[in-house]
Amino acid sequence: SVIRDDVANARENADVVIVFVHWGATPGESVDGKQRLVAQTAIDAGATAVFGLRDQVWQGAEVYNGKPIFYSLPDFVRGTDAKEFGEVIVPTVVFDGGTPLRVEFSAVRVDAALKFGDDPSPRWQPRLLDGDDTQPAIEAFALRCAELGTTLNPTDSGVVLELQSTTTESPPPEGED
Repeated sequence: SVIRDDVANARENADVVIVFVHWGATPGESVDGKQRLVAQTAIDAGATAVFGLRDQVWQGAEVYNGKPIFYSLPDFVRGTDAKEFGEVIVPTVVFDGGTPLRVEFSAVRVDAALKFGDDPSPRWQPRLLDGDDTQPAIEAFALRCAELGTTLNPTDSGVVLELQSTTTESPPPEGED
């Protein structure tokens, strides 16, 4: 496949290969078999992580062979008028050399639909959330991750996804028994 060849070629010249994929039209909020197949193929070919995107749709994350796959992290850069997706989770992959160890998540507001009392001047600008303001975004993302069998671990500053302590692989993509 093209993705397998592209990742393998990139891996020859890099210690870390990050794959970004736009999955196309948004058929729903569930991860489908095609997404899993493409993402897992990229990891099998040597990708260090896969970041996916679908317009204004959150989808969870999973660990495959010790590597993170983020199926859809919506509209962080351009923001959205859709209140449901105005507070998002932003992953930070922590490495030891070229090996990803864990993913730390931060809750960020990127919505244009301001809450009562918000200063309108930073409209469309990402703003880091803290304290109790992080909970709705973290809980929503944790539910989407749980659908994929992924557990996020709470910390004092948010949640973490451990990569190297995970020994189980995700189930095969639909139709790939």
